[in-house]
Amino acid sequence: LLYTIKFELFMMKFPLNCTLLILVIGLASCQSYSKSQGLCQSADGRGARVKDAYYEDLLCLGRCDRDTTCTGYTVPKDTENYSMCMTYHGKAVSGDDYENAECFSKSA
Repeated sequence: LLYTIKFELFMMKFPLNCTLLILVIGLASCQSYSKSQGLCQSADGRGARVKDAYYEDLLCLGRCDRDTTCTGYTVPKDTENYSMCMTYHGKAVSGDDYENAECFSKSA
């Protein structure tokens, strides 16, 4: 579990090319994400929050990678003092400019 948390924190700070990850550490699949500032919200211009699930850990990258219906996830910028994340499903998401969080939207 500790390895998984450290790997996900590393990926949030230093996103790598998917092909490189597959060759180096044998990941079977990996997704590409676009990062924007803030809590994720619906990207359709309505500004509605579309949160589906809240977790008291920082493992949403892996959850979203494994879930084909996941459209993105939110993590706090301060991962040393806050351990939580949220996943989103259904609608495309983008950040709402909230300064203490980052939104990762799954690329098509």
